[in-house]
Amino acid sequence: MEPQLLTKILADEVPLVPVTQPIMNLRSMRLEAREYLTHFVDEGGVERSSGILLTDLQLPEAQRTALDLKCLSTTFETLAQLPPALSHLH
Repeated sequence: MEPQLLTKILADEVPLVPVTQPIMNLRSMRLEAREYLTHFVDEGGVERSSGILLTDLQLPEAQRTALDLKCLSTTFETLAQLPPALSHLH
């Protein structure tokens, strides 16, 4: 992976993409919750999980922490824009 990718994400040169994953109760087939994740588009145009960078212990801890906070911010911004029917509290 490109060494400067994390720096580019933190500088908003590579955007984070919010992703929602439903969590279903397989017995009742009801939606129980939603998991909110953030992805990024890599240099090859492929959407990738930000977890790849968050768990890369070769990257500086301060930058990984900054990315974690940026992911949380993206998630909260996404939640704030959801209509009530899609609310995480629904």
